[in-house]
Amino acid sequence: MLYNWTACRLRRGVCLFLKPLLFKTVLLLIVVSCSQGQKDSSFNDTEIEINEDYEELSELREIFYDLYSPTEAHKLIQHLDITFDPDILNPTENQYQYISSGKNAVNLGVYGADLSYCHLFGQAQEAINYMTAIYRLADRLGVGGDIVSQTERAMERSVYDPDSLFAKAGDIYYQADNRLKENEREGAAALILAGGWVEALYIAASFYDENNPDPNLEKQILSQKYSLERLVALLSNFQNDEFTARYLFMLRQLKIVFDTVEILYEQDDLVIDREHRKITSASPEFVYSPGTITQITSKINSIRTDMVN
Repeated sequence: MLYNWTACRLRRGVCLFLKPLLFKTVLLLIVVSCSQGQKDSSFNDTEIEINEDYEELSELREIFYDLYSPTEAHKLIQHLDITFDPDILNPTENQYQYISSGKNAVNLGVYGADLSYCHLFGQAQEAINYMTAIYRLADRLGVGGDIVSQTERAMERSVYDPDSLFAKAGDIYYQADNRLKENEREGAAALILAGGWVEALYIAASFYDENNPDPNLEKQILSQKYSLERLVALLSNFQNDEFTARYLFMLRQLKIVFDTVEILYEQDDLVIDREHRKITSASPEFVYSPGTITQITSKINSIRTDMVN
């Protein structure tokens, strides 16, 4: 039996369901709490059955439904047949044109995804350039302080150790997220996540060729349906902010396209990893109309262009 993840909007939140096709019964798996009054949008998991033999499945596909730090953007593209192309990244020189708090926040996320892409392909000098831009934006956003000074010292020691340098970048985002929330600036923290998510999808979409589509790339793009659902729910908490509302509107338009996509699973070929918030399956089936991915790439390009300019 095929199973389908779908979403229904409630008055105060979003619920994700897993339902057998052609049956009316549904099994509630996960609730995304995203009401206006609740700033910390998180998953509350219910008990589910897990196939104990899942480790024996071949060619597993992992579909994430969480929002990761921008420096984890490589998880979206690490298994794709793509190359390193510096021209698709947001130039580090653009950091000097970001003045508002919103622009600094969203591009702090963008640069994190760019750094992740550079590190994935072993581009040490590019990674250092993005690292420098990241701690400058963090400082400008008011969450730098000792984070910046520690990172500068780490860069001096880690210039020949890219992995150590990359780990320090992850620390920046972790500490920045904590400080923003401690100072009741959760909206800025959400914008950082939004910038990283958009940039990661933009990087992947940049390699999509409508005339010669890569099925693996198509599936990886379409699998972002669940993460987008979570991102929209998160940003909805801060829609009274004009800057956030702008990107929330754009992402909702993108979500309309994603909502036309169905992801189906066989009953015995489905694992929900609640700890890492991912769905694992050997053979998920993606059902979508011709031109859907072209629409997605077009809209994500528009959102990303607005963010970085």
